[in-house]
Amino acid sequence: MAGTAKARSADVIVASELTRSYRGGPPAVDRLSLTIRRGEIFALLGPNGAGKTTTLRMLSALIEPTAGHVEVLGIDTRDPQGIDEIHNSLGILPEVAGLYESLTAYRNLQFFGRLHGLSDSTIADRARSLLTAFEIWDRRDDKIETFSKGMKQKVAVARAMLHDPPCLILDEPVSGLDPEAAKTLRDFIRDQRRLGKPLSCRPTTSTTP
Repeated sequence: MAGTAKARSADVIVASELTRSYRGGPPAVDRLSLTIRRGEIFALLGPNGAGKTTTLRMLSALIEPTAGHVEVLGIDTRDPQGIDEIHNSLGILPEVAGLYESLTAYRNLQFFGRLHGLSDSTIADRARSLLTAFEIWDRRDDKIETFSKGMKQKVAVARAMLHDPPCLILDEPVSGLDPEAAKTLRDFIRDQRRLGKPLSCRPTTSTTP
């Protein structure tokens, strides 16, 4: 019940003394503490190799910190019993899209939607809405291997948002997007903030704002 009480607070992601070291080198992340609250847009800025992606992966419970800890909606990411709830609470866009090249755009969304426990009818509604917003609904039955980098990024963003998670973690979300699609994504992010959903992201410099 303690976790439920925490989840109702304004703090959605809390990292304390977060450290990640790799063998044979200095820490990629060294004693980082941060708090992301409901409705906040939190951006990580820094040069290449500063540990931005590593930080996002720890906040997403995709890798474990060497020291320190992270709580997502009051659940410690080190708790194996809470890991599924954490992943269902997050919409994650990794640095690499991670789509199945031999599947169509729609089948990719259907596959990942089912992993989140969504019904096929809900997947259909959400996929139509998101792919239409990114102007690729007419390509839904085309295989990912035929898509440009920007189109793959659109599908990956749609996948992160498909299950309507309360928190989004996006790594270079507008990388490869054309200006119109980047604006669509920024508008969507602002809408999520108005709904009280926090977002953590690593901005990209590859697309003009």
